[in-house]
Amino acid sequence: MNKKNLKIQKMVVLAMLIALYIIFSRLLSLNIGGSHKISFTFICIALMGCLYSPYVTAISCAGADFIGCMLFPKLTYFPGFTLTAFLVGLVFGIVFSNKVNFVRILIATGLTCLIQFFVNSFWLKIICHVPYSVMLISRIPQECIMAVVMVILLSALFKLDIIQKKIKMWHEQ
Repeated sequence: MNKKNLKIQKMVVLAMLIALYIIFSRLLSLNIGGSHKISFTFICIALMGCLYSPYVTAISCAGADFIGCMLFPKLTYFPGFTLTAFLVGLVFGIVFSNKVNFVRILIATGLTCLIQFFVNSFWLKIICHVPYSVMLISRIPQECIMAVVMVILLSALFKLDIIQKKIKMWHEQ
């Protein structure tokens, strides 16, 4: 495959992952009480992280968050959540840049859950005018459950032969 076709292929795959991110985030997410959101965007972010550079992953996540907010607004746009999306994308991009294994999945999951727990709680404190400690305490169950779900699903995803073959082929090009 020539370089032009390879670049186009990589752009198309990235565009599909961004579209899936928006679908998972805006259309297939579960919002509970305004301050709790359960979403499977981490699957798209993890795939971006192992296929693209950390900065491409981070910028794509921030862009997907912004585009999703503009296309499917639920509340007023708040740029803090876009910053969180950027940071989560950066973490997955850095941790998954060389290879993906169970330890790296644990590291990426732990770091992203901590970022979302502390940073998103701060953004929600600003938006909802609720004390930070109250927001943190109310979000503990959500983050614990999501951490377990993320580890299980990402471990299962990256054990699939087809995913391993595609990632290997991607990096050989």
